[in-house]
Amino acid sequence: MQLVFAFICIYQNLDFTNKVSKDYDQFKKIFGEYKVYKLELVSSPNKFLDKPTESLEKCFSYLQCSPEYSFCGISKWGLYIEKFKGDLEPFRETNYDMNENQKELFCAKNYILDKNSIEKFPIKLYEGRGFQQEEFQVSYGNDKAIPILVGYNYKKYFNIGDEITYHRDQNVLARAKIVGIIKENQVIPGNLMSAESKYLNLNNYIITTDSVNKSEKSMYFQKFVGNYMLFNKEATKQQIEESTENIKNVFEKNADIKVGLRNLNDDVSAEKEIFKEQNKIALGTSIIVIIFVSITIVISLLNSIINRKQEFIIHVLNGATLKDISIIIYLEIFIMLMVSYIISIPFIFKFQHSQSKFLVIMSFFIMIILSCLIAFIPILKISNLKISELIKGE
Repeated sequence: MQLVFAFICIYQNLDFTNKVSKDYDQFKKIFGEYKVYKLELVSSPNKFLDKPTESLEKCFSYLQCSPEYSFCGISKWGLYIEKFKGDLEPFRETNYDMNENQKELFCAKNYILDKNSIEKFPIKLYEGRGFQQEEFQVSYGNDKAIPILVGYNYKKYFNIGDEITYHRDQNVLARAKIVGIIKENQVIPGNLMSAESKYLNLNNYIITTDSVNKSEKSMYFQKFVGNYMLFNKEATKQQIEESTENIKNVFEKNADIKVGLRNLNDDVSAEKEIFKEQNKIALGTSIIVIIFVSITIVISLLNSIINRKQEFIIHVLNGATLKDISIIIYLEIFIMLMVSYIISIPFIFKFQHSQSKFLVIMSFFIMIILSCLIAFIPILKISNLKISELIKGE
């Protein structure tokens, strides 16, 4: 069991290292040109929802027209669509279903992107077209089928031009038309403050525009749920602070709402440092466990060599050399480690959040190296034995 725990620790350490590297590379790839902030609602949501739509429109118009930054509305928002024949589980956001007007609907994974988000985070298509200018307006969905892009895995069930029934408002069903199928493994930023959904693979997602919202007020509230404010890399701390104060003043003056800006670059850096510390702890634990287990095995093998001299004599009398005996000892060590490694794999896949075949293979090679290190002293002991002394029984 000590060996099993050691291999689990090794995998965990590799997993931590891989996660930190992957997340940081993904952040640089997507946001490399920008300093990233998030607009947050400080006032209560109820106070926001009580405000006139006209007041909110003035605030968001200011955000979307500023030359100092780009405001991108991008939020995860489950969309109830009519059930279709096939496996729905990969496409589900929640397990809740709905019955409306004698139709069964399920909550599908959906992201709402505004025009700025589409421009800053382009989505490549497998086939079809993207969104047109008028299709970003809330009013577009009042009397027309709203356009949607569907993830690559939807192409098994739908084609370009197919229409899907979705839940638009209380007791109201509407139509959504598939205008494009997203290229496989497209990634967009999700919620950088969530460990589970920082970056989203769109294979099982639907992408909608603001036209999916039932009203402008719900659209504005949804933009608070998910957004990014992108400042150019050249923007100084003073310029960003001035922009922040201007934004706060605009919301307070026009809607009597308190807002703030969260520096996501700092959050990502802080999280990276936390992961590094966790990685150090995991690495230290792995090293201690491996050293302890290795010493135990080496001592056990050295005692075994002394107790097995009679067995070695039989091998020698049958034509074996000390090299052959060394190979036998190494194979015993390798088999012992291999069995422990195989036992550890189900525990890794059951309890570790991420299961990577690459990391499992890396762990296997570490196991081989470990077997060689453990075998070094016992094999050195065997090589110092003298065949004449073995035959004499000394």
